[in-house]
Order: sequence, then structure tokens, then C-alpha cells
Amino acid sequence: MSATLGHRYAPRYRQAAAELLSRRLPGLGLDAATQVLRNARAWSSHALYDLHDHLQTHPDALTSGSSACPASVIRVVHALIEAGRDDVMAPACIRCGAATSLLPGVRDTGRVCLACYRHDSKQPCVRCGRVARASHRRPEGLICRSCRDAEPASQGPCQVCGHIRPLRRAADKTLRCDACAPRPKRECASCGRLAAIDAITERGPLCRRCYPGPQRECGGCGQLRVIAIRATGEHRDLCASCRPRTVGTCADCRRYTFVNRQDRGRGRMLCQSCQPKRQRTCSRCGNERPAQAIWPTGPVCRSCYGLAKRRPASCTHCRHARVLVSLDADGHPICGPCAGAHIDYPCRRCGLGVHPPWFHGLCAGCVLPDTVTAIFGTDPQSPLRPVAEALLAHPEPARVLHWLARTTTAKLLTDLATVTEPLTHHTLDQLGGTTAAHLLRHMLVAATVLPERIEYLDRIGPWLDEQLRHRPAAHARLIRPFVNWHLMPRSRRNAATIGFSEHAGTHLRARVLRALELLAWLDDQSVTLRTATQLDLDRWLDTTPTYRRSNTRIFVNWALRHGHAHGIALPPKPEAPQRLEPLTDHDAHQQLIRCLHDPAMPRDVRLAGALILLFGTTTARLIRLHTDAVVTEPDGQVKLHLGPAPLLLPPPLAAIAVEQAADPARPRTPLARIARKPLLFPGRAPDQPIAARRLRNKLRRHGITPIPGKHAALIAMTGDIPAPILADLLGVTPATAVRWANAVNTDWTHYLAARDQTSSTTDRTSDLRTNGSVSSAGAGPNTPGHQARR
Repeated sequence: MSATLGHRYAPRYRQAAAELLSRRLPGLGLDAATQVLRNARAWSSHALYDLHDHLQTHPDALTSGSSACPASVIRVVHALIEAGRDDVMAPACIRCGAATSLLPGVRDTGRVCLACYRHDSKQPCVRCGRVARASHRRPEGLICRSCRDAEPASQGPCQVCGHIRPLRRAADKTLRCDACAPRPKRECASCGRLAAIDAITERGPLCRRCYPGPQRECGGCGQLRVIAIRATGEHRDLCASCRPRTVGTCADCRRYTFVNRQDRGRGRMLCQSCQPKRQRTCSRCGNERPAQAIWPTGPVCRSCYGLAKRRPASCTHCRHARVLVSLDADGHPICGPCAGAHIDYPCRRCGLGVHPPWFHGLCAGCVLPDTVTAIFGTDPQSPLRPVAEALLAHPEPARVLHWLARTTTAKLLTDLATVTEPLTHHTLDQLGGTTAAHLLRHMLVAATVLPERIEYLDRIGPWLDEQLRHRPAAHARLIRPFVNWHLMPRSRRNAATIGFSEHAGTHLRARVLRALELLAWLDDQSVTLRTATQLDLDRWLDTTPTYRRSNTRIFVNWALRHGHAHGIALPPKPEAPQRLEPLTDHDAHQQLIRCLHDPAMPRDVRLAGALILLFGTTTARLIRLHTDAVVTEPDGQVKLHLGPAPLLLPPPLAAIAVEQAADPARPRTPLARIARKPLLFPGRAPDQPIAARRLRNKLRRHGITPIPGKHAALIAMTGDIPAPILADLLGVTPATAVRWANAVNTDWTHYLAARDQTSSTTDRTSDLRTNGSVSSAGAGPNTPGHQARR
């Protein structure tokens, strides 16, 4: 046979190869030899030529077991073995001795299997230096898959799960991560089902269900099985059945499971999860914990290891920002290269260590721009471009990356980045009334992506639709006019004058819910609101708590005025007496001393507590204060604008107020820094204060009682200052100030008489409003109010 064989002569070559094969193996007929060639896929012209030429020059090729042969010879040998011939020997890998039908690597002395072939192809990566399989070529050389995945061009948001990960293009042309990418499916050679193939064996492709794993002879039972424990100097290979395992109850977790390890010190049987780890003394914190790393200073626990990597600092010797892993002779922190150790965590892209290492050798500062670009794109006209710029401008990139990867708000923001329609408040309303959606709305409003609106009032509409979705149609026909024509117009008038807070929105919802409860109760009694009598309403009052009647009274009165009800009425709301629970002078003095001089208390708690104990203000009024309410005069005096007239703050409280105004609080979310007008007591969302109830709870946790403290301060100030001046200083209405004066039984007729007798009283009142002095009007130094404030 010549080397220039053509396809048209293939039948002649098959006949010659079959005849030569039958001559080499006695008892193998010509038809059987032809079928062996067909099963071995040695049916093409080139394969037949290689087979015929090798059998002619090596008569013992089928029985020697040598792998120095063409691939067609190996397939023919395995086909003969499957046909039942025991007088042939399968060629084996010259490296590991595996007798497999797949020997792709050609060497001088024979062939190697796929595993040895891949092992030989490993070489140092030109980027990271790790010896691995070089799978991608770059201008500087071959790189490994890990370095390829670290490239920005290889990463982006997965179109299935949305996470920022290295991407692969699936069969449907979508970009997916490794976890979401579907594995290619082929027909399993064992079960015949179409499934993802786990291995290519001598039998063909096998799925995970049919492929048990690489098998060898077990040293315990002698069977050809999957090896669970590799051989050592003390024992041979052992399969899962021969592996020594003890079953029992763990002494710590009390689970009945495998207890392969034993706490020899106390003689207890423990599972692998409860087995105590080796404890070492951390060189940084001094605690006995398992070591996460061994640095030049000694073992480092997991907490200290992560803290040091998250907070790079300037090295004392080289002055570069790096992870400080050691100390010099003087006890100053230094980096690994300066300590003579090969321990360093520089960024592979920027070569700096200013930001914490993130992944694949890149720091958080280099990963953040790639992540933000993958989410928001590069279009400068994108509506979310201000949000992207705010994230990139954050001084802590690691904090932003954590927020983008772990919070529900960031997930909603990522989903909005893929929306093609214009972004409006209605788009966010469709996400539901979740806390994450509300927080995202505040962020977008602060970033000028969405127009500003009366937030707590505009939430009523979607909330009402959700409440009426599963209610009877007759209820909706009554409730919608009640809300849209009665409650909402009055709420909008109040919002235009005094604002609309979260508490006002809660109160409005309570009125709607009480009306729905009344309608549901009437339905249970087979009565409508139009046919209900006073007897029905009295029966409902007997089953309803007293505090719910006032909210229901508004709905009943509205229904009577508009003809939806007849002949019913609720009793008028009784005038509740004002209950005063003031602190004693001693308790108020002790709490005030703690607020002014206890550094262990949070700064916002100290400021809020001192203002309540001194001036009797409320938490609802405090949370509305912005940082510009604290004013430092040229002469060094600090004043606080609670109302039209400023309050002069004493020096200890002035220092706390100035410090709080300069740095209100550390923002919890990255976008909280885009607040247009910082608040003195900020909350989670930008331009939104902390909830009043949360501030009250914080005060109580630190031993400050806000309501009794407010009562004590107002009683003292009402005894010292006339009601009109008190209203200007505290920012309350004159009616409120008069009501407090009446509650304290303060008589200010002498003040009015003095105002008529002398013209200098007007000047003193002007001085009070300008300077905030509250100690020179009306009362002497022995009054209870003066003693409480002192």
C-alpha cells in the first residue's frame, strides 16, 4: 500500500487490512475482522493505511502491549478485547501505565494518556507565575485560565443570576457564569440518556450517574473499585467499603454519624465538624485561635488576618501603602518586603496597596470601575449616570463592592439599569412597598435621577390599591372617595405648611384600616353601612378598643355628610387630661451630666439627650434639624435654631453640637453621601432622617428617658419664660406654650404689668430672642426650673 491512497480505493484497502488482521490472529475470520475494523472506527483511508503499514513492520503489535503505534491500532486492539479475544494486549500509557483507548499524546518511546498529556502541557503563567495549564495566548505569552478570568473584558453581569463574574458564551448566545452555563449534553454510552457528560472512558462518554470515577485495585478487598484512600507507607489503596470508619454519636453535636476522629485527651468520640482545631496564640490580638496565616510576627488568627488586609496603611520604612505584616526593631508596623519576607499583597494592575485586595490579585479600587461599568454601561446620557459617578467617587471601594454584591437594594438598582423605558416613580411603585424599594427611591431622588415628591404621602396611593385588591367592590366604592376626597386633600394642605412625616402617614393608614374593619364587621352581621342602626354601631363599639374609635369617628362623620349612612353617631372624643411624668431634679441632673461628659455614649445620643433635658424639645422636632441649624458666631458662641429665635448653647453642649454638625454619622450605604442638605441626625437613606421611634429607643438603651426628661425641662422653662418667648425659642405654636403654662399653673400677669409700665421690656425681649438667654426672665435662682437646668 502506498502513501497516496485515495478515497475511491477505500474498499480495496479495507479488504487488505481485514486479510492481514485475520492472518495475524488465528481463528479470526474475514467477516469478523471486517466487523472489528468497523467497531474500531478504522474505516477511513488514512486509518487503514496506518494500521496495515504498522502490522506489516511490527507483527507482534497486537500482543506486545506497546503504545508506540498509530491510534487506529489502539482502537482495533480494544475492539478485539470487547469481541472476546484474550490473546491480545491493550497498549498502555508509558507514564502511568493506564491501558485506555484514549492515548492522545505522542512521545518518542510511545503514547501517553489524556491526564499525562495535560500534565505535560502545564507551564508557568507569564502573569501570575503559577504552574498551570496555559489555555490563553496574549502578546506577552501564555496565561492560565485564572488570569484570563481576572481580565475586565472577561467579566460582567451574568444574564441569568446577575452576579459580576467571569462569563462564558452559552449555546443560545447568552453570556453566563460557570455556575449558570449549561454543560453540553451528549448521549451516555451506558444509560443512553441525553445528559451532561462527566468523563470520556473506554466505553464512551458517561454521565455522572454512570461514571463512578477512576478505578484501581483495592488493597483491602482486591476488587476493581473507586479508591477512597490512597496508598501510603502504612497501607495500600482502599475503597470506600474498606475505608475504616466508626459510626456513633458525636459527644458535642449529638448527631449519629461517622466519628472517624477521637478527642484523645478526654476520650470522647467527635465527628469531623466538632473535632477541635489546633489552637495558637495570635501575635496580634493574643487570643488562642486557629491560625489563618503565619507572618513574620507569628501566627495570625482569621479576624486579624482579614482586618489587616482590609486596612492597608503606609509602611514605616518604604512609605508605600501596603498590608503591614510585621514590626521593625522599634515596634513600628512594616510590610512584608521590608521585613525580608515574601509576603505581599500588591494589586496586579495598579501595583499599589492603597485599597484592600479583592480577588484575582486585584484591589478593590481597580475592581470597582469594572463592576460599575458592567452594571451601568458607559453611556454618558444614561439616566443612572449620576448614581454610577457617586459610587465611583466613594472613598471606600470595598464598602461599595460589598453593598453591590450583598444587598437587596443594589440588586434592584442592577435590575433598573437594564430597563429601557424611562425611569419614573411609577416604575419603582411596581416593585412593591418593600424597604429596599423605598431606600432605592430616596437614593435616586437625592441623585436627581427622579424628581422630588412628598414621599410618605405619595406612598398612600399604591398602598391603598394593595389593600383594596382583595376587598369587596362595595368597600372600594366607599373607601376610595373617603381617601381621595377627604383625607388626601387635607394631608396635602398640611404637607404644604408643616410637612408630612412618616408618623402622619401611619396615622392616615390607621384611619383607612379602621374604616375597613368597620365595613368588614358589618358584612359579618349581614348589614351594610347604609342600613346600619345605632344599635349595630353600639354592638361594634363594645368589641372595639377605645383607642380605635377616634379614627373610625372621622369615617362615620364623612359617611353621614355624604349620605352613605343615616341615624348613627359615635360618642365625642373625651378630653384626655395631660399627664405629666417629670423627672426629679436629681435624675435629670444625672442624665444631663452623662450626656455632656460621658464619651462612651454615641455622639448623637449625647446631643439629643442634652437638648431634650435642657430645652424640652421632642425627637420628632430634632430629627428635622439640618447641620446648618448649628451656627458658630464670630465671637465663638454656638447657637441652635430650633425656632425663629436661636438658643445659646452652653460650652460642653456646644462642642458636641459642632462636632455632630461637622460629621453627623458614618453613612450606612454608599449613596448616602450624595445627600444635598445633610441632616443633624441622618438615617439610612440620603436626605432622610432617622425615625423618631428609633432615636427614642437609642436614648432609652443608654439610660436617657426622653418623655419624662422633656416634661421636666418644659416645666422648668415655663416657670422662667413667658409663653410667647418660649414658643419662639423652641419652635412650638403659641397654643402649645400656653397649654404648658396652664398645666404648670404659671401666672405671668406681673410680666404684662411690667410690659405696660416700662418701655425697656421690649429691648429685653429682643435680647432674649437674639442671644437665647433663658435665665434672666421672671424667676430667681432658687426656682425649681433654674435648679433643673443648672
